[in-house]
Amino acid sequence: MANPSVKSGHIRIANDLWLAWMKTGPLKERVLKAIIYECWGFPERRELKEPVPLTRGRISKLTGIAHKSSISALLGELVTEKKVFKLPG
Repeated sequence: MANPSVKSGHIRIANDLWLAWMKTGPLKERVLKAIIYECWGFPERRELKEPVPLTRGRISKLTGIAHKSSISALLGELVTEKKVFKLPG
């Protein structure tokens, strides 16, 4: 999953369905779905080809995970597993 591209195919899904799905499943899966939603859910952001700023607060709101420390730990796991990467800064 080093360089995902819609050119390789994609699935269209209604925002309401995706938003509901983000609040279900294991916590790490919820965080990953929130990242996908924020980074790939808006064509205009993809066209900018710039990093999408994403805060723990925004992830909390999207996923229903209340504790930001839990989100930090889950993000750390996703980075270690190379499923997402964190930009310096």
